[in-house]
Amino acid sequence: MTYDLIFRNTAYGDVAVSGEKIAAVGEVNENAALEIDAAGKWLLPGGVDVHTHLGLTVGENSTCDGWEKGSAASLAGGTTTVIEHISFDPAGSCRAALRQAFVNASGRSCCDYGLHAVAQRVDEELLRTLPAAVREGIPSWKAYTTYSDPIFGEALEELFRAAKEAGAVVCVHCEDDELLRAARFKLEVQGRLSPEYHAAARPAYCEARSVREVLAAAHRAGDAAVHVVHLSTAAGLHEIRHAREGGQTNITVETCPQYLLLDESLYRRGTDQALRASMSPPLRTPDDAFALWQGLARGDIDMIATDHCAFSLSQKEQGWNDFRFTPNGAPGVEERLTLILSEGVNRGRITLQQAVDLLSANPARRFGLTHKGRIEPGCDADLVLFDPAALSRFPSPPLHGGAAYSLYSLLPLQGRVEKVWLRGRAVFDKGEVLAHPGQGKYVERYLRSDP
Repeated sequence: MTYDLIFRNTAYGDVAVSGEKIAAVGEVNENAALEIDAAGKWLLPGGVDVHTHLGLTVGENSTCDGWEKGSAASLAGGTTTVIEHISFDPAGSCRAALRQAFVNASGRSCCDYGLHAVAQRVDEELLRTLPAAVREGIPSWKAYTTYSDPIFGEALEELFRAAKEAGAVVCVHCEDDELLRAARFKLEVQGRLSPEYHAAARPAYCEARSVREVLAAAHRAGDAAVHVVHLSTAAGLHEIRHAREGGQTNITVETCPQYLLLDESLYRRGTDQALRASMSPPLRTPDDAFALWQGLARGDIDMIATDHCAFSLSQKEQGWNDFRFTPNGAPGVEERLTLILSEGVNRGRITLQQAVDLLSANPARRFGLTHKGRIEPGCDADLVLFDPAALSRFPSPPLHGGAAYSLYSLLPLQGRVEKVWLRGRAVFDKGEVLAHPGQGKYVERYLRSDP
């Protein structure tokens, strides 16, 4: 037998690819059309980022990279599959929001992708649409406890019950809306509205209280599947540990590189830096970052996503004198894998196997990507060749995304993505994205078991 591609001298032994699939792992004695010696490099499964906003529209602002540039940046960073948190529908229709999300992504993505549906309100339409969407391969829904359409209390519990019956997982943005409004009102009264006060408007205790209430609602709904997105605080992590220690199951949680590697001091380094770092939730303290790294090492945090939400510098400058007008979000999909391998694995904070689980295997498992995230026969040949010894920095402006800045451009890195394959095809090679819009395909997902 002749394979299309064989990697030699990897931690897995030999890895053979035939067509779009991994065909054999271990000792492969046959030949291939192309053989790559991976000695001294790390062969990794393609990254799976389950929290992106490549095509988000919020009010009058839309993310500046869109599916074309955002998915190209994803491949350049070693992420071969994303799951997109979609935009709200202006009229509040979850069905219309899904339809528009499919239109926006179709034929535009360079990487493989899925969609999280969005719950703007718990009404008759949502309760009809949710089980139908699960049957059609969309088993994850996003709810927010703040912003213009917060879901909490009895409505949130009703959403969890419907999701449990349908076999879906509910992803929740956890910030307590009442506490946020009080914190922002206090700043408004004091006239403290410059971007340096962005973090003060979204205090850490808002996240912890919301996490506690969200987990309690899922528990009352029969331990419905709940996924806490972009965890940023030690206090929020404490609530998750407390729920698990009390016997609650079916909880997963993600954090993001910005909460591990950056901190709130960026808001005091001038208006330009404060605007670039304006995101929700905001950057926290070094102590919070330390606690999150510990949570990763202990297995309390299940995965690392990005919440990639890239707005241009001109869009950010809408809040130059008032943070309330700043579109919140930052780029990160191109940086994620390199950051975690450089600052996590190479610095001894987590092991390489933990990194693979956090970046690929765990998110794929939780969200029903049955052929992604692992280097095993039968899995999609989504592969990354990473040089752990290369010294590098992220260029500013970045090469592939649309934001024209990176929050990590000054950070010296140890490690670099060299080559990436998507379903057996080379899509990135030493700085150049080889894929084209439309090469990525939509991936249906089905949840098969608890995490």
